[in-house]
Amino acid sequence: MAVLANFSIFILILILPCVFASNYYTSSYELQILFEKEITFTNKLKDLMKEYPALKKDLPRARTILADVLVTRESISDDIINNPLNQFLLMWKFFHDWAYIANDLIKVGMKSPYDENFDLVALSGEIKSAQVSEKDLRNAELAILRVQEFYHLDAIDVIRGKISNYTAIRALVEKQANDIVLKAVEQGDTCGAYNWSKAMIQLKMNVIEDGRLLTRNPPSQKKCAATICSTGAGESYCILKDDSTARYQKACNTKSYNYPKGRKKRAACSLNAIHPSQILQPIKTEQISVNPPIYQFHEVYTSQECDHIWATGAAIQKRSTVASDPREKITVSERRVGTNSWLGDDSSVVDMFSRRVGYATGMQMSPEDVEKWQAASYGIGGHYNLHHDYLPEYADQLAHLGQRYATFMVYLSDLPLGGATAFPHLDLSFFPSKGSALFWFDISLAGEPLTLTLHGGCPVLLGAKHIGNKWIRYNPQFLTYPCGRSPNSIAKLPKSLCRY
Repeated sequence: MAVLANFSIFILILILPCVFASNYYTSSYELQILFEKEITFTNKLKDLMKEYPALKKDLPRARTILADVLVTRESISDDIINNPLNQFLLMWKFFHDWAYIANDLIKVGMKSPYDENFDLVALSGEIKSAQVSEKDLRNAELAILRVQEFYHLDAIDVIRGKISNYTAIRALVEKQANDIVLKAVEQGDTCGAYNWSKAMIQLKMNVIEDGRLLTRNPPSQKKCAATICSTGAGESYCILKDDSTARYQKACNTKSYNYPKGRKKRAACSLNAIHPSQILQPIKTEQISVNPPIYQFHEVYTSQECDHIWATGAAIQKRSTVASDPREKITVSERRVGTNSWLGDDSSVVDMFSRRVGYATGMQMSPEDVEKWQAASYGIGGHYNLHHDYLPEYADQLAHLGQRYATFMVYLSDLPLGGATAFPHLDLSFFPSKGSALFWFDISLAGEPLTLTLHGGCPVLLGAKHIGNKWIRYNPQFLTYPCGRSPNSIAKLPKSLCRY
């Protein structure tokens, strides 16, 4: 019976990776949990080795993994968790080292003298339930390529474990760097593969044959300058830069928000108190763009409120999808790398978030008049390439509430580097500031699309970007924002809302 029980557990362990499939590549929430599991599994393995000294002989790879501890309870911090290189190193360790340990634990646990002790088999099951898939690891390599190219990082620095002034737990080893070269080759990114191969040679590393061939016959600098491979746009991974893409990349690389030359900065105003809460916590606003109208609200929500609403949607996040044509199948795409969830106004915090949008904009915010809150997150290299928020004319969702009239986007986290919201046609970029929000009109008062609202979520370079989106529909707003005098009339916030 004991043998049968052990065999049953053995079969269960083998299928666990399929049952507990995770999405570490796009989910910052899952990655944070994985860091905690690294600590838990390391401590459990240490305890087992102390309790059963003979395991040192039966589990030779355990000594290797215990000598290569990434994080401990004492050392873990946001700086470590939010570094994309540390995230990559962690996923690599779980795919390679911890996977081997899990298999070794099963083999040792099934034989004497451990046949009646299920600690080894149970630990193996726990490790396998957290296993990183090959797809996740390959996509993480893609994310490293994305941020390295998009933000013009030196490949030598990245291999050494440096991103700007932030340093990873350790440098990349030769095998890891070669796998990234191979990923670039597979994607048709000859410029990226060449840059990484050249950097490896300078660091005295051996390079795979494909990389060596590129260093002997490098792509032209002109071709590399005209090509971009980090936006996930187009049928092929690498595309030729057009004006919008070039301006988008430039805006994302802007260190801070700047007004274009010749544009006068508008003074911030405090919104008139529509609700008593605004007397104690006034909302400040700036009109950043007149055509199309874009506003920035400051201190709309407290840090605690942002944490609360993010926690509400974090555990139910799923991989974000896109569809260029709603009549086509909605798919996962490298154009949008992140996760999202939808939150109804059935909790007091979510309801409060919606009401405060109404206080700031004067919009009608009844649940039946607007879309649910979308809580979105962008982790390792996460981004959302250029897009408009308004819906195509043939979208089924237009029948009842009409077109998306305006977008209210609140930043639920700060970001040390990257992750801006950029409007390439306006040469504007806004970097996340926790509790602040952007608000813009997507269509004119006559319902015509405002094409200059083309925008994108720049790749996250360091940290985790959490945002909340509320899309306000056109039909329920006809009393607050009536039709304009001409087809080109553009809405703006009522003057009555603002006092200087």
